[in-house]
Amino acid sequence: MITMNDPRPPVQIAVPDTLMYSGRPDVTGLSTVEYAWTPAAGQAHVAIWYSDENRIVRHLGTAANGSPEAALAAALAATTDPAARATLIRNAPALVPDHLFERLQGVVVDGAAGQKTFRHAVSGSLRVLNVYRIAAESASGARVALTSLPLLIFAVPNADPPPRPVLEIKPAAMADNAAPYAAEVRITLTQGMTEAVQWRLRRSLVGARDVQRMPIVALGTMGAPDDKGRQSALYVDEGPVLISPAAKLKPWLHYFWVAEAQGAPAPGSVAAGRPVPGAWGSPSDPVSVMLVPPLPPAAVTSLAASGSPSTSGGQTNVQLSFTHPHGRRGRTRALQVARDAA
Repeated sequence: MITMNDPRPPVQIAVPDTLMYSGRPDVTGLSTVEYAWTPAAGQAHVAIWYSDENRIVRHLGTAANGSPEAALAAALAATTDPAARATLIRNAPALVPDHLFERLQGVVVDGAAGQKTFRHAVSGSLRVLNVYRIAAESASGARVALTSLPLLIFAVPNADPPPRPVLEIKPAAMADNAAPYAAEVRITLTQGMTEAVQWRLRRSLVGARDVQRMPIVALGTMGAPDDKGRQSALYVDEGPVLISPAAKLKPWLHYFWVAEAQGAPAPGSVAAGRPVPGAWGSPSDPVSVMLVPPLPPAAVTSLAASGSPSTSGGQTNVQLSFTHPHGRRGRTRALQVARDAA
């Protein structure tokens, strides 16, 4: 009996020609790279080969001046944008030799609907690119040369968040006591490693000790940095919050506001159709403001007193009754104490 094997390698697995992103670093400090595909006929085995940008750059740095490798090394050194660096490497797969790669073991698992998935954990603090080649092999082990395979490149979404914003709040101008109450909120920050693209405003009546429990008022776009790197945004808070669109601000109450800023999406992720939102920075220091009516309150009407005469000529158990155009509302503790003392 003669056993004959087809020496031709199977059809290879298609990979995207855009920068991919791994998951955000978890509590253990690891970030998981994950990629899924649907196997084709003849792909009996799949080998996952891994390298990183540091190995590639070191290799390119040993090339002679004027060579394609030296030109690629210079181009990589000239940009800090991970999407641009990934494009440079991906467009020159032949300059990334196979000895820079190690074969990963035990990373391919069965996925949903007949798919295959590979998962690889890398350090969540990596700022360099993770480079992979996926080689499909036949049952006899036939495969193509590694340098002919396209490069699958992942970055870790661990960009620094924007700095803490600063809040300035003042009551909005009112024509009279019957006008709606509002507060003018200005959010400012000085641009750091990451530009802020979005703000988030929170407000509460019970303090700002637990920011995550403060209702979100609104989200908006941060302004572009000025010539001094400062970003700002202005918002008029009239009371509504996301969980209660009909909410109104009321006078004589202490409101607390806190703001946060979010960084830009990971480079290249929006263009690739898989946006990776930027991280939210630390919340601002809380700012508390009490809204006070601009005019004195209206006088009471129909004031009347009643009681029983005493032997000394006065009255005991005096009762007062009156009417006022505004009903009773919540007040701060200081106003309650002052009222009780009076």
